[in-house]
Amino acid sequence: MLVLGIASIGTALLFHSLVRSYAKASGLAAVVAAIVFEIAASIHLGHVDPFALVGLVTGGAVALVVALLIGIPFRVARAKAGASDEG
Repeated sequence: MLVLGIASIGTALLFHSLVRSYAKASGLAAVVAAIVFEIAASIHLGHVDPFALVGLVTGGAVALVVALLIGIPFRVARAKAGASDEG
């Protein structure tokens, strides 16, 4: 769970800082975090887990929630920066 948390937070911060679209950044962060988690699990086990697809979907869902929450401050900051640029 710690590896999934670190991967989720790290990818969310990375993608929300690089991609302006909130939904696209959240989706990409979730997919990459789930893949990183499955790769780390495979390295730890020494083989691919038989339930890797279940872990991929579940990890992706958890990572998506994390990415959506982490993306909120980025979205607010970009909205404020856009409003100040116009006025």
